[in-house]
Amino acid sequence: NDLHWVFPLHLFLLIATIFLLYFAVRTWTANKNLAFLTAAIFAAQPTALFQFRSASIEPLYTFLFALCVFLWKWAWDKNTVKHWVFFALALAFFAQTRQETVFCLGAFVFMSLPKILDKKDFKAPIFFAVISFFCIPVLLTISHYQGYNFQGGAFSAHGHFFENLRQAWNITVNTPLENGLLRNPFLSSFSILTAAGIIILIAGCIKTSPKNINNTRFILLFFALYFPQIFMILENVSGDLSIEINQRYTLVMFPAMAFFSAFAIEKVSKLFPKDNRTLFVFIAAAVLWANSLQYKTSFEKNIMYNRNHLTTEEQEILKWVYSDKVGAQNKLFVYSRPWHFIGYGMSAVHYNSLTPQKLEDYIKKYNGEVYYIRGLDCWDSQTYHKKAVEHRIANVCDNFERIFPMDFVHSAIITNNYRLVVAKLKAGGIGENPFVAKKVSVELPKNSKWLGEPIESRQDWGALQINKSVTGRPITINKKRYENGIGTHANGMLRYNLNGEYKRFTAILGLDESEFCSNGARVKIFGDGKLLSDTQNLKPSEEFQVNIPLLGVKELLFTTDALGDIGCDHIDIAVPILYEKE
Repeated sequence: NDLHWVFPLHLFLLIATIFLLYFAVRTWTANKNLAFLTAAIFAAQPTALFQFRSASIEPLYTFLFALCVFLWKWAWDKNTVKHWVFFALALAFFAQTRQETVFCLGAFVFMSLPKILDKKDFKAPIFFAVISFFCIPVLLTISHYQGYNFQGGAFSAHGHFFENLRQAWNITVNTPLENGLLRNPFLSSFSILTAAGIIILIAGCIKTSPKNINNTRFILLFFALYFPQIFMILENVSGDLSIEINQRYTLVMFPAMAFFSAFAIEKVSKLFPKDNRTLFVFIAAAVLWANSLQYKTSFEKNIMYNRNHLTTEEQEILKWVYSDKVGAQNKLFVYSRPWHFIGYGMSAVHYNSLTPQKLEDYIKKYNGEVYYIRGLDCWDSQTYHKKAVEHRIANVCDNFERIFPMDFVHSAIITNNYRLVVAKLKAGGIGENPFVAKKVSVELPKNSKWLGEPIESRQDWGALQINKSVTGRPITINKKRYENGIGTHANGMLRYNLNGEYKRFTAILGLDESEFCSNGARVKIFGDGKLLSDTQNLKPSEEFQVNIPLLGVKELLFTTDALGDIGCDHIDIAVPILYEKE
């Protein structure tokens, strides 16, 4: 009934992960300084700290990774059937955290072969049987979602590994400030130290004789085999870090990155006398922590989520819930992410769990207060970041809306990208679908004509369209679709020669709803240089009625102002009618 226990659990996981990283590195390398630095560097990263205050799965991933590395050494040293079985169970549970995690098991398994196969006993067959059996759930998940197409498959989100790798480097290394806050929750020092550590590790392996299979070679081979999982994440939609919510996936790489960073610093410490190395390591850790602490304000402002579509959506939903007179506890919400409500002690179910009979029961139980939430997961092709959408969820929403009647209740634009809609569900009958634009037919009055092609026009994006939006789609303003109109784009202008033949002009101005990512635009209408109409700041889902006199006007001029950013400023002039003189 209440998921708030997740947050203290994550605090526990943070502390446990730090200690486990320390002991995991120490048991494998017998190097206290390297172990201390690995744990300290991991804990000093803003992204790690942000994630451990969230309800994401990634903190559990890092905890289980550190636990598996630690238990691996335990099984390696004991080398008995029961120890390897225990380790296999830990790996299998670890594999369930993310579907890509199963790809990193090869690193643990392959590197364990010399120990598992060191003599003729039951270690190998039992180990493989246990890990195979208990990995069935994640393999079924991959099979059901067809793995590769789990997210973004319908939008060609895959095949951009090197592009995503370059982008990840740029985002994690270039950390500019925005209004005094970090633009992204990464520290450039972390990425640079990681790269240095990898180079030093490879150089150390090259220098070593091929016959000498030392710790350095063992470590490098392990991480090379671990890399396919990171490849799968970058190859998947998750690799696009310009989608802020995807930045959490970098935490999967953080234990390895912390080790490489620590490896680089520890190697530098050997330039100092032996008695001073530990002091140098502590000073280096203190400097890294001081660097993190200078961004304390960014942490308090929660920069990882303040541009996040889903958290903005959640905030907007809660704003509506708490502003309504009916108490939040007396409502039931049907949503793709019911845990958002459950975490606040409210009632919610997933779309898939609802049937017409269940809906009738819920409506009786909650006195009609049953609401459907259409959020980011449902908008599919209308979402700005198309690769963030799991195509299967949008299909579920479409099917749901065909079955269940509902009435429009509340709407809001989320981060200028898509419309959040709340609709009240009802039993029986056909409700007005709040997500489909209604076709509006306007007959041309007598002694009038449609405003058509201008004698002169220009615009900063696209080409002028007649009876279509600038993107070539039907003209749609505020959930109304019009057959007649003009589609243009800010910044721009349209000039018409009227020759003083008309007495009035009417139209509906608005931003086309093919996309919701505009931050607003302004349209002014001039008659012979005199301002006749001004929309001021026209926002998405707003319509502006134009009804202006034209007696004696020879030239009609439209100017469109993007108000800065021209992104998605698709301006529609719907049903533009010129009335002739009587």
